[in-house]
Formats: sequence, structure tokens, C-alpha cells
Amino acid sequence: MKIMKKMKKATIYLIIMCFIATLFFSCKRTEEEVKNFPSIQEVNAIDIPINEVIKFLGIYKLQDYVILRNGYENTDMFFYVYKYPGFEFLYSFAKKGQGPDEYLLPIIVTSTPGNHFSFRDHGKSTFTTFHLSDTASTVVYSSSMPSENGLFVSDINQVDDSLFLIKRENPKWTRRELINLYTKEIIDTIPNTFDLERKLGKDYYTTFETSYLTSNKKRFAYAYFIMNLIEFGVIQNNRIAFTKRVGIKKAPEFHLYGSSESKYSNNFLRNIIHYHGLTCGDKYVYALYVNVPMGDLYDNEHFAHIEVYSWDGTPVTLLKLDKNITNLVVDEERQMIIGFNYNISQDYLHAFKFHIEE
Repeated sequence: MKIMKKMKKATIYLIIMCFIATLFFSCKRTEEEVKNFPSIQEVNAIDIPINEVIKFLGIYKLQDYVILRNGYENTDMFFYVYKYPGFEFLYSFAKKGQGPDEYLLPIIVTSTPGNHFSFRDHGKSTFTTFHLSDTASTVVYSSSMPSENGLFVSDINQVDDSLFLIKRENPKWTRRELINLYTKEIIDTIPNTFDLERKLGKDYYTTFETSYLTSNKKRFAYAYFIMNLIEFGVIQNNRIAFTKRVGIKKAPEFHLYGSSESKYSNNFLRNIIHYHGLTCGDKYVYALYVNVPMGDLYDNEHFAHIEVYSWDGTPVTLLKLDKNITNLVVDEERQMIIGFNYNISQDYLHAFKFHIEE
């Protein structure tokens, strides 16, 4: 009887422990929202040959044109213009240099209207807007745009004619702000989602919360480089407001900077890269998801996925690409992603056709 009682107590104990363990792991799962996509599409690349650009560094889509940024040092011009959708090469513009009407380090403004193309030259602290046609790029606006205390302006998205959503940073400080381009006034500022400066202390660097920004009129989204998180929001009454967060609920445990005994030269390279790009259209947000350690990002042994969300943060579809890309734009009317991998292919752009039921 005593043995039976002991066995009964042991059984009850095991049941309780299993319940606690189940509860624990369930709670751990709820810390990261599960992304359930109602459909998954496997899409194959259509190669688009490009002969004029030696090294792709950026791709930007306007109403009637696609612009490629040439990253090759021994070229005179930053940008090359192609007629869309046929990809006929038209001309290049924005001469490199320190002279008048020359540029040093353009930081591109995304979400510009129509066939306008804008950038801030970090090297000269100037802001320039071009209007593109089939034959020429014409400067339609130019002004100074200094950065306070030499802070780097890493993201610039146009919200309306005068408001821009930007991110300013240095290695130890970063802020997201809504500014008026013409008055240079900071209209609103939002805090960083996780208080990583306090959490990490002296080990904090802004690279831990690097994010990609995209916007469509007064809607915006952020996707984080080494955090599995996408944030959606709107600009209301000149204020920045978040409407939905998809992914982690609290900051992860990062691999900090320092020497490593692993295969990577620095311990920081062990962090998982989640998002490597972000773009949008009128209907959806498209997030380039890779999910590999930073040290393995460019080994070409993985394929990227594109997570598609509605603007309210609802998962719509998951696109599985047969070729790895690092940069992307979208044509929602033709339901096509266009991108490239700047570490592998330099002869082709890759186009991926997808389908979303309206």
C-alpha cells in the first residue's frame, strides 16, 4: 500500500510538473506572436539583364521609371534611369564630386510622388529633388539640410508635401522623428520600442535596433534587422501613432560585440538577421525575411522569403523566392517584386510574379 501511495504521489507530481512546463513554454511562445499566413506561394525569378550598371547598390521605383544606384567607384554618376516596365536604359544623373551640382553621399528619400526623386547628401548637408522624364532629370528643389550635432540621417520617407519621417543616429544614439522639411522643425518624436540603452548599458549600440522604414502617404511600417518585429502606424494630426506590432513582445537576448570563439570573427555576428528590406504599395507592406545568422548572410546557402501584410498588420501571404535577394521594390498593379542580390548577381535584376486575390 505504501508503494502504491508513493507511486500515486509521484504520478500526481509528474502531472503537475508537466502542466507547469506546458504553461511555461506556452507563455514563452506568447512572447512572440505567431505569424499565420493564409497562403504560401513559391515564386521563380524572371531575370532582367542590365548592362549599364557594374555593381548594384540600390533600386528605386517611380511612377514610370526604375532607378538603379551604381556602387562601382570608378563611375561618374550615382543613378541610372530605366523606362518601366520595359527596362530600356535612358540616361544617368547625379554626378559624383565636390563641385557645384555634384554629390558625395546621397541618402534616398522613399515614397516620393509621381516621377520625383529626392535625396539628402550627407556629405554636403543638402536636400535635392529631381523631376524625371524620358530625356532628362531636372532639379526642381534644392536647399540646405544640416544635421544637428553631425548625426547621420539614415532613413527619410516623405509623408506629404512638407512632412518627412526620418531617423537620426550616431553609434550610441538614435531617434525617429517627424519633421517639416522647409521649416526644419521637429514636429513629433517617438521613443525606441524597447529601452535598449538602459537594458544594455555600455554595451548598447544603435545597430541593435537597426530598422527599415517604408511609408505610403500617412501610413508607415518599420521592420527590424536583428529583431523579429514589424511595427505599423499612422500619422494623425501631425503625431506619430503605432497601430499594430507583429512579432516579439520584448527585447531578445542579443549577442554583444566582442571576440568570439565561434566560426565568426565577432560575437555580434551570431545575431539572427530577421528583416533585410521593406517596401510597400497602396494596399500592402512587403517585408524581406531571411532568418540567418549575420555571419552567414552572404553565403548564398539560403533563400529569402517575403512576408506580405495588409496595412493593419494582418498577414496576407508568404512568398518563397527561388533566388536570394537583398534589395527590393514592388509593382502592385502588375503584382511583381523586383530585386537583386548585391553580393552575387550583378548582371541581372530578378522579377517575381505573385498573386493576391482582391
